[in-house]
Amino acid sequence: MPTKPATFVQPTFGTVTLLFLALRLGLLAVLPADALFRYGDFQHYYNLAAWSVAGHCPAGAGPCLPLLDYWYEFPPIFPYLSIAVLAVVGRGALPPFHTYAYGLTLALLLADLGSLALVYRLGRRLHGATAAGWLALVYALLPAPLILGWWTFDGLTTFWMLLGLCLLLEGRDLGAGAAVGLGTLTKLVPVLLLPAAWAARPPKRGVALTLAAAGVAVAGLLPFYVRAPSVVTASLAAQGAKSSYATVWALLDGNVQDAAGRPITGNFGPLSQHFDLAWATRWQHAPSRAPGWLTLGVFGVPFGAVWLRVWRRARRSGGLSDAQLVALFAFTWAVFVLWSKGWSPQWQQMLVPLILLVQPNRQGLLLALALAAVSFLEWPILLARGLAWGYWITVPLRTLLFVGWAVELGAGLWRGLDDSG
Repeated sequence: MPTKPATFVQPTFGTVTLLFLALRLGLLAVLPADALFRYGDFQHYYNLAAWSVAGHCPAGAGPCLPLLDYWYEFPPIFPYLSIAVLAVVGRGALPPFHTYAYGLTLALLLADLGSLALVYRLGRRLHGATAAGWLALVYALLPAPLILGWWTFDGLTTFWMLLGLCLLLEGRDLGAGAAVGLGTLTKLVPVLLLPAAWAARPPKRGVALTLAAAGVAVAGLLPFYVRAPSVVTASLAAQGAKSSYATVWALLDGNVQDAAGRPITGNFGPLSQHFDLAWATRWQHAPSRAPGWLTLGVFGVPFGAVWLRVWRRARRSGGLSDAQLVALFAFTWAVFVLWSKGWSPQWQQMLVPLILLVQPNRQGLLLALALAAVSFLEWPILLARGLAWGYWITVPLRTLLFVGWAVELGAGLWRGLDDSG
């Protein structure tokens, strides 16, 4: 007699991992490099990493290194990973771009695998094993984390951020601080975990966690600062000196397109300017019309009110629940995105896991899909074709998504707390 066919009851982590790898490696195998990497930043990373090969640095015959010989817009972990990949695949020579791009993709895929494992682990802790399997499966199949993994390095930042969150929930505060420090050495945004940590922990533990994060970050930057303090200073100041771009603040400032009619993005300009330390902090477009103190107050006051209410409850009840801590971290991210004068589509890689963990339901899925749809409409559909007017469509839509998410998270945190006494 025929046996009864097997049915899928629940996606296990092993099954999800297999599908995750099959999808990504399968697309890497069948799609040409031009299709995979055309709209991302890998060409920019390659051009800068190429300066580490003798004879290819425009400033001299010898190799040039980031944060030592020229300023770099990000902390050292990624640029030196990029150089290491180029050295391995090039075997001492300068490899073709597509060879480097595939090598970097495979290196970053390891971080994406780590993030998948952390999404599953966090989902199991927050919502149980069954929900964790489905959350990991949804994360593995969503378009934004998949596509952005071929365009940027934010999957590495996502890994450090999720690792810090996971260790924090498990009570391993010093490990969480170290993960935040490593994330800061990749990109500065993992420090957004610290407000949630301070709300959840007594002051002494909050100080210890923060000192662990700062210690790792300082230790990673100190060797570069000792050798080239002015280059490191310019590198760290570069992001903060950008003009507004791709946000409501950019629309208010008139930073929609440059004098040549090209859409204004977060790019820094010609590569040759990386040897000019003054260029790192030069205002390239229209200055902000809204004073910094005003925007900080507009978003800082409501955020501070919610944070203080959460903190007071935590002091009375002995801490925060895991769900409250993750919701506060997500709320911090939502407010930060609304306050920030710039927006980068690759931030979705960090936001999607939080959306799914906070809202493991159809609403969370629809929010992640809507954010991806608006972001891909912006880039590459409109902006890659020079249609800067597209900002007037995508920026309001994206802002409404984040306003709705921030209000929902803030209201939930506020209502869920007993402020009596």
